[in-house]
Amino acid sequence: MASLAFDTHAFVKDLTASGMPTEQAEVLARTYATLLTDRLATKDDLALQDDRIEVEFVSVRSDIAAMDKKFTGEIAALEEKMEIKLSALEDRLTARIALIQLATIIILTGVIGAFNFWG
Repeated sequence: MASLAFDTHAFVKDLTASGMPTEQAEVLARTYATLLTDRLATKDDLALQDDRIEVEFVSVRSDIAAMDKKFTGEIAALEEKMEIKLSALEDRLTARIALIQLATIIILTGVIGAFNFWG
């Protein structure tokens, strides 16, 4: 992390002026300086983190686009299979309807013929 501006000398002077022993003020100043430089993020740190997030976002977006393309292709293939099966089913139903119509005509012809024969 980048260092932050922290004037340890001025900090020690302020603490000793208020009555704190010099040794204690110096330890406290070093501790604060360490905390500020090691624990706090700077604008540069945040900018670097933003860059990392942007790279990850672009990667995730790319992954989503690839998955979308894959699933779109799979859906199209399934739709094509369904269309083929529906077409085959329609052909079978049309053939059965034609067979039923033919059987109906034959039966009605036989019934009409029987009425003509008896009647």
